[in-house]
Amino acid sequence: LPVAYLVVRTATAAADAWLVLLRPSTGAALGRTAVLAASAVACSLAVGLPLAWLTHATDLPGRRAWRVVLALPMVLPSYVGAYLYAAALGPRGLLQRLAAEHVGIERLPSIYGLPGALLAVTAVCYPFVMLTAQSALRRMDPALFDAARSLGDRPVAAARRIVLPQLRPAVASGALLVALYAARDFGAVSIMRYETLARGVFTQYRSAFDRNGAAAWSLLLLALVIGILAVERWAGRGSALRAAPPRRVGPLAAAPLGPWRLPALLLCAAVAGIALVLPAGMLCYWLVR
Repeated sequence: LPVAYLVVRTATAAADAWLVLLRPSTGAALGRTAVLAASAVACSLAVGLPLAWLTHATDLPGRRAWRVVLALPMVLPSYVGAYLYAAALGPRGLLQRLAAEHVGIERLPSIYGLPGALLAVTAVCYPFVMLTAQSALRRMDPALFDAARSLGDRPVAAARRIVLPQLRPAVASGALLVALYAARDFGAVSIMRYETLARGVFTQYRSAFDRNGAAAWSLLLLALVIGILAVERWAGRGSALRAAPPRRVGPLAAAPLGPWRLPALLLCAAVAGIALVLPAGMLCYWLVR
């Protein structure tokens, strides 16, 4: 019904309603939206995949607790997270005041724009990748990996040939969710002053009082979403070992981290600190004040 309304609204509008799509600002907003979506996918993959592996297939201390803690940021609305990040890390935020009082730094780099929007979106989106990858790891048959090792593959080669093809569909699904979330997000990009298509629709309607132009922008955003879906389907073609094994399988053997145990714990703590503890700490600070 919403899509039908947009089509009818734009089709019955005057010819100048379509001219809004030819403005330079429209192309710029489309480019910024695509950049935010692609960057959020890349950052979520870089964060979510290692965390999925650490919390499911290694001997990480407290990995069951880490699974819960690292998934909690996805319940925080992106606009709330963006507001808290701006209050903590912005030019006039809490960190700026503490730096001015104790270190003498009068001004920190601005968080507004793409960096702030990317931080707010990635903080709530990386669990999509982490959870889908964890689900794929739970369904994975460890006998396949053991067979590859017994036939002479080194662990890295066995992981590349056996584990990664089975993770690819799940990772593609998580990346799709991240891309769609980032493309349609309105609250975080508005607070971080990053002009995307979603914010442009609101601006077009609220400032210009132009429903026809806003409908045209909405159709452009819909076209971008369809393009993201097409890319995901193309990337999913040829994925090997899509189906879950028909028999019940045991869990993957926990890989020993050895000397990498401390860096792994620091990584989990850093992600949880940025995505969960920092926003929650700001809320507690305001509550105490």
